Amino acid sequence: MAERKVVAVIGASGFLGRHIVENFLSHGWYVVGFSRRKVEFVGGEYSWQYLDIEDPRSVESVDFRRFSAVILNSGLVASNNPARFWAVNGVGTFNVVSHLESTGYEGKFLYISSLAIYGPGEHSHDEEEFNPVSEYGRSKLFAERLIRRSKLKWNILRPPVIFGEYDVGLKDIIRLISLGVGLRWNSPKVISMVYAGNVAEAVRCVIESSVDATTFTIKDADFTWEDFSVYVSSALGKKIKFWITLNDFIIKSIFYPGIFLGCILGVSSFFNRDKLKELTADKWVYKSTNVEITGYSRVFSLEESISRSLRNWYLQK
Repeated sequence: MAERKVVAVIGASGFLGRHIVENFLSHGWYVVGFSRRKVEFVGGEYSWQYLDIEDPRSVESVDFRRFSAVILNSGLVASNNPARFWAVNGVGTFNVVSHLESTGYEGKFLYISSLAIYGPGEHSHDEEEFNPVSEYGRSKLFAERLIRRSKLKWNILRPPVIFGEYDVGLKDIIRLISLGVGLRWNSPKVISMVYAGNVAEAVRCVIESSVDATTFTIKDADFTWEDFSVYVSSALGKKIKFWITLNDFIIKSIFYPGIFLGCILGVSSFFNRDKLKELTADKWVYKSTNVEITGYSRVFSLEESISRSLRNWYLQK
């Protein structure tokens, strides 16, 4: 009898985490989702368990040795409080890695990192020079270095900007485009993007491969904001009727009130210092990717990815 495949997905209730769970379930894995907020899944064998990675006692209460693989997808991507990035992405990762090592965990461990660890520019999959410009990027790089020094059978995946169902970051922008309003910059800014469903496929391929101690990069396409506006409007069968031309001054004028309000209210939002630094950079792109060595190939074409996202999420009320 074949060994039962059981995977732990830490951060199962998040945007990408939900795609990861759905992918593993669709391929016959038994999935246990860990998060602070409970989320249900249908179609496959799934169970949920509370976990707060910031609390070492919560982490130590879980016996991960029963899992074939552990995926650490839990992380903070937006906050007006820089210390929160280190509490979640730094200390949280330390708690998980320390517990796995202390219990002698022998399964596969995959950490979901980010293009943000490199800083702006054009980057290759084999590049090992890092210059993050945000607390988010610095905290993710710190977490990576913890993992790379560990005794675990680790791999790391560094996606660029991710879009798809359950994403809130691009929702307002896409709804604006759906009204015929396009966004572009006075000087083009280019970003690599990838559909969450394809990232989830890559995650499973990494787990099912024999590759260890490797960092992986992935992308679907590179876009300027103008390109993205046209692509989305075309997917809707519409044309851009009006263009808003952005520049750094306009973006800062929009963001600073949002940053101030977030600090006063103590809430995380899209309008934070990190996001401002990312938006005003000229390039965030991968020149090359290497996740294909695991046997990965895109499940969803760019056209299908955008159409699915629009239909199932971004334009839903």
